[in-house]
Amino acid sequence: MGVALHITPRLLFATVYYNYYGDMKHVVETKRKGFVLCNRVGYVSHICEIFCLLGLTCVSSTEDFGIHRNCFTGFGICSFLNMFLSCVLSHWPRISKSQMECCSAKKKLYIFLANVTSFALVMYLYWRHNAYCEPYVYSFFAMFEYAVIMTNMAFHSIAIDDFGKKYIMLLEDGR
Repeated sequence: MGVALHITPRLLFATVYYNYYGDMKHVVETKRKGFVLCNRVGYVSHICEIFCLLGLTCVSSTEDFGIHRNCFTGFGICSFLNMFLSCVLSHWPRISKSQMECCSAKKKLYIFLANVTSFALVMYLYWRHNAYCEPYVYSFFAMFEYAVIMTNMAFHSIAIDDFGKKYIMLLEDGR
């Protein structure tokens, strides 16, 4: 239920990030086409990541293993793509970059690498559990699955650095 309630703000922040990176005034002129493509693909992957997370949360592996597995795979792929492109966009050549933007870009990169490492271990341990059914392997799988979730949360919490002093206003046309 908590994840379902959290979907709307996550969708809002996906759009905010899309618009944040869409502000082209600081991007080097010769690099704009690639930047726009990365931003669009990143936005779509961010939205897909959110909905895969919702499906992964709503359908347990005991309820329907196929749906749960597909949602986990989709979440992993879309999360990887979103984080990777966010790192690319954060490190993109710009005319000017603030100290906070540089710090945010470094944090994103380190957390992304931790997430990829955790996800690789999850896949390896899941395979090893199914292939050999060794003791404690599934426990390590579960531990690194939590590491994937925690690094995903940490990555998205960097929005505090990116937007901490900005306001998001949802306005209704008062006519």
